[in-house]
Amino acid sequence: MCRKCFFLIFIIFILGFGIVTRGDIINRYSFTDGDTVAVDSISGRDGTLEGSASISGNQLVLDGNGAVNLPGDILDPSLQSVTIEAWFEISADSSWQALFDFGGTDAGGTGGNCICFTPTSGDNTARFYISTNDYPSWQTGEDRTNADEIAVDTPTHVACVYDGATSEIRLYIDGVLEDSTPLTTMELSQVERMFAYIGDSLYTADPYFQGTIDEFRIYDTALTDEEVLGSFEEGPDADVSNTPRARYPYPADEQTDVTPGVILGWNPGQLADTHNVYLGTVYDDVDNANAGSPLLVSPAQDANTYAPVNLELGQTYYWRVDEVNAPPDSGVIKGVVWSFTVETFTYTMTEEQITATASSQGEGEGPENTIDSSGLVDDKHSILPATMWLTPEGQTGPAWIQYEFDKTYKLHEMLVWNYNGPSILWWYGLKEVAVEYSTDGTNWDLVPDVNEFAKATGRPAYASNTTVPFNGVAAKYVRITATSNWSNGLFDQYGLSEVRF
Repeated sequence: MCRKCFFLIFIIFILGFGIVTRGDIINRYSFTDGDTVAVDSISGRDGTLEGSASISGNQLVLDGNGAVNLPGDILDPSLQSVTIEAWFEISADSSWQALFDFGGTDAGGTGGNCICFTPTSGDNTARFYISTNDYPSWQTGEDRTNADEIAVDTPTHVACVYDGATSEIRLYIDGVLEDSTPLTTMELSQVERMFAYIGDSLYTADPYFQGTIDEFRIYDTALTDEEVLGSFEEGPDADVSNTPRARYPYPADEQTDVTPGVILGWNPGQLADTHNVYLGTVYDDVDNANAGSPLLVSPAQDANTYAPVNLELGQTYYWRVDEVNAPPDSGVIKGVVWSFTVETFTYTMTEEQITATASSQGEGEGPENTIDSSGLVDDKHSILPATMWLTPEGQTGPAWIQYEFDKTYKLHEMLVWNYNGPSILWWYGLKEVAVEYSTDGTNWDLVPDVNEFAKATGRPAYASNTTVPFNGVAAKYVRITATSNWSNGLFDQYGLSEVRF
């Protein structure tokens, strides 16, 4: 063999031997400026920013008064192993602050059946532990690993590994294995899927985390020493697009109000040649389905989109995409199960979705009373004035009340309970009206054939007796303008009890 050929083979061998593989990331939070939630760029399991938690400088900023609330079942119950890693920096040496804590909390505010990492435990060490013997974990027993306490204002990488195959847990700091311990009876499946926090503890008495987090990841495997070191050296915000699994589902996992004509989409795995798409209405059925299942709705398809048919309104669907690698491997990479819920035909908007304003109001009789269900029992309204909207005396008219929604909706109808004051005070109720809608608050359209609201009864248990049809128009604003009330000019006040969109 020539020296040149031998040298080439030797180089290829060295390069191939040095490749570091990596387990599959199932949740990734990179905290990008402009995000108002903790975005999961892999599986769509976004977290909620609680308290003073914020995103700035492409970091999660926690000042000791806030945290991220992840979906409580962020750890799939079927996981046999898991790695949780993060790049972070603490700004205060606060004992028992948790970088993450997944599990449950009892009525006394103590945590248990959990998996947790704290950079500053009570014995001046960093600690990764799992405890699944009930509450509280520090009394029922823990399998724990320890390392030197994390220094303040020091960029740090941590990887916490639960390895079901070797029955141990491992703690890595800055790519180096610091400690490992054999597992006793602590099973990952016994971690409660009640709460999952970044920056908060399941113990209500423990302090919030203080510092910043560049990135937070969860893997569905136990990373090896080489994989952890490779991840540490790559750093946060690295390109990890070489996952073999389908990811970035559209619609996002657990999204609601999905249109029946939705086209499902995903980013394919790195080696995917074709895709097997499973769809059903029961999570376990979809999770356990194989190539012979009727839930395999599209086998070996080329496109990374799928258009389901005959989706039912209000139904929750579960779907899975298995990636089939190109020959000669042709291996099948099982996907995670995602879900979405199709929009219902109609649903009632909540008070949190609506802001009410008016031309004027009496003390304690503001327009917000018309959307907060005050005075309603079993959809029947009371005669208590404090639960209704009313203009003060001297209203020359016309009077108006306006509703702004948190976004544009397709409106079906509006139910109206007119002003239901006691005795003859129901005469304050709106009579001649114009109902308008708008998408921008500037250009308005009139709802046709709605000129008058029926009068209230002035008695307890008054049911809605006016329905305004919108017939699916798009609207972000609705305005009701009244030019008369039911007193026929005797009273100069205008009122309304309740509306429902």
